[in-house]
Amino acid sequence: MISRRSILLAAPALLLAPRALAQYSGGDMGGAMQGPPALTDAEMAERYGQVFEPKEDLSDWFESLKRPDIAAGKPHLGNADNMTAVSCCSAGDAYPCEILEEASPPHGGTVENGRLRIIDRTKRQIRVMTKNDNGSRYGRMLYRGELNDDQEFQKYSSDKVTREKDGNPTSTAWVFLRNDQGTVAYIYCVVPLPPGV
Repeated sequence: MISRRSILLAAPALLLAPRALAQYSGGDMGGAMQGPPALTDAEMAERYGQVFEPKEDLSDWFESLKRPDIAAGKPHLGNADNMTAVSCCSAGDAYPCEILEEASPPHGGTVENGRLRIIDRTKRQIRVMTKNDNGSRYGRMLYRGELNDDQEFQKYSSDKVTREKDGNPTSTAWVFLRNDQGTVAYIYCVVPLPPGV
């Protein structure tokens, strides 16, 4: 039988952060084991950033975005059998940005000739309500890491830009990226504002 202690020791450090994990008790461990102390809202904000809590429809939009460079019916990861559309990741990978120069040619170019400025590089806690396959919802907390100051300006190619039909119900453009210890390691998607906004 797997003990709760072995599960906790194997859990990633981020999973131990929420204040709900203040104390554990273990029947098969011979008594109580103290977990990390509970954190106040102010301590959580200092450690993980301010909370951003998008409404359900906006959470659904973030979760629905697909990478345009890996569309359904196009093989990816070097596997011709793997032909499903791939998510832009999640709201935890999204940073608001301003598009300074559009990439060309439109939709499909692989040369990184577009330029954007990330306008909020701070760490954030993002509380989203995710929809299950059966339509019910559950809450989860995502953590977005802070980007270094020298990461403000980024280049991107047009094959990363989502199509206008996907829309953008927010008031800003977005870049979904992999943050590697404060450095932009990879851009998954760029979501522009619709023309005229």
